[in-house]
Amino acid sequence: MKIEKNNKGLAFLNKYAETDKHPKYKGSCKVNNEDYDIAVWISTSSKTGEKYLSLQFTTEEEAKKYKKEEEESAELHPDELPF
Repeated sequence: MKIEKNNKGLAFLNKYAETDKHPKYKGSCKVNNEDYDIAVWISTSSKTGEKYLSLQFTTEEEAKKYKKEEEESAELHPDELPF
């Protein structure tokens, strides 16, 4: 989903998260008129035990590169076919 307003964003529950290493929420935002993907984890402080949100911002260009690498690694090359 494209965010139209500058310095705004949103994140939805990541229904594909399988482990704690996967972000609990994913979304997008626009900061200084540049679009970013957002990943959000719910973490617990080892010092105080308090819960907090950990955020990671990735430019759309970086996110597309990562997604493309994932897709390429998932494809089987003819030499790897089992027949």
